[in-house]
Amino acid sequence: MEAPLMFEVLMYLNSYYFGMFSMFEFSVICAKSIDDTQKNRFSANELGTNMTVFVFLCLIEVFRTFLSRRDNAADKAVCVVLSLILTVPSAVGVLYFLLWQQRTFRLENILGCIQLVLQATQVFFGIVSLLTFKSSDSTT
Repeated sequence: MEAPLMFEVLMYLNSYYFGMFSMFEFSVICAKSIDDTQKNRFSANELGTNMTVFVFLCLIEVFRTFLSRRDNAADKAVCVVLSLILTVPSAVGVLYFLLWQQRTFRLENILGCIQLVLQATQVFFGIVSLLTFKSSDSTT
C-alpha cells in the first residue's frame, strides 16, 4: 500500500478515534470533579490543569487533523510536515492524561495507549510519505 494513502487512512481513523477519546476524557474529568468522596475529589488546581491540557489537546489535534487531510496537492508535503510537528504537543497532551495525572482509570490508560500508538503510526507513515513526495519531485 502506498504510504501517502496509508497516512490519509490513519488520519481519517484518527479523526473518529480522537473524537471518542476526547468525549471519554471530558466525561472522566467531569466525573472526577464531582466525586462524592473528599479523598478522590479533584482540587481546583488539578481541575484547572486538566481542563487546560484538555482544551489545548483538542485544539492541536483538530488543527493537526485538518492540516493533514487537506486536498491541495501543491502544499501536501508542507501540510504533512506541519502535522508531524503538531504531533509532538499532541502526544505530550495524551501522555499527560496517561502518566502525569494524579489518578487515572484503567480504561483511560488503555485508550491513551491506543491514541499514542495511532500517533506513532501516523508519524511513521507521514515520514515515509514525505520521502515519497521528495523522490517523486526529483524524478519529474
